[in-house]
Amino acid sequence: MSSPRLLAISGSLLRARLGSNSAAVYRRGFAASQCARQVIHDADESTFKSHIANTKDKIILVDFYEDWCGPCRVLSPLLERIEKDPSLIGASTPLDLITLKGENVPELAIRAVPTVFAFKNGSVIGQFLGALPLPQLKDWYATLPK
Repeated sequence: MSSPRLLAISGSLLRARLGSNSAAVYRRGFAASQCARQVIHDADESTFKSHIANTKDKIILVDFYEDWCGPCRVLSPLLERIEKDPSLIGASTPLDLITLKGENVPELAIRAVPTVFAFKNGSVIGQFLGALPLPQLKDWYATLPK
């Protein structure tokens, strides 16, 4: 008996031909990749609104900050660490992060920086004002509706 001859048909379908008998062998490919996450630094108002409106079933953290703000310089790197490793605050899914420098979004009534909002499916699901340490960020995240 000759060795099987394999012909690739549409990527995942392989037809094995053994002599006069032929059989179709379906093989499922498995590709593992990191869940998509996105960081948008220094977004403008239109980019911010577009991303909020078009992202579904994912929590988006929005950090309003200024360069001259001391607490902002403490909080922003911590939020970036959380975005890269959401398990730091007990999140099991990836988070997006948008930073807005000096942007005024009237409907959010931002009065001081740093201010952080959490959005999901286009709606605000939480917010806080000021620089929180990691344990308090974890407690805050636990109060958000998943």
